[in-house]
Amino acid sequence: AYNGVAIFSRYPIETIAEAVQPSRRPYVVGIHFQNPAHINQLVEIVAGRETSNETIERAKAYVKSLGKTAIVVKSQPGFVTSRLIVSILNFGLKLAEHGVPGISSDVSMATIDEAFKQLLGAKLGVSELVKFIGIPVMRNSTQLLFGANQASLNFYKPAVSLTDERHGTFGSLSNTVENVV
Repeated sequence: AYNGVAIFSRYPIETIAEAVQPSRRPYVVGIHFQNPAHINQLVEIVAGRETSNETIERAKAYVKSLGKTAIVVKSQPGFVTSRLIVSILNFGLKLAEHGVPGISSDVSMATIDEAFKQLLGAKLGVSELVKFIGIPVMRNSTQLLFGANQASLNFYKPAVSLTDERHGTFGSLSNTVENVV
């Protein structure tokens, strides 16, 4: 069993639902706020196999009452948003480590960070966001997703920067990011 920290719940909604009486399982739903929750407007409503449509609609109404936007996703490792951001960040790290195959083997982290910020309107670049999330959390998240999807999604394989603490592509990744908000 996986016993590390990840940026998403390691317990499927179905596992949580098993803790309640079978008649109550249609009422079990996950609500995944994005970090930092006081700024990020997106919330994932995580539906399990037995979650009723009524429960999903009530969860969506609750999220809307908070002034946030809800998306409904199935219960799976990383839901949707964590799979997406982990994949993007991990790929950014891999670009810095290996370059662009067939084009360039020299892509600086500063270039990748600036491209990420400008392209997505992000406040933080790839390396800054990885530091903010935390190297152990990113490492565990990529390892969990890679382990669950090895056959078809090799891009989840953790970047060397996440697994080899001696790797120096970005300098010290263990530094904290200040003035994020």
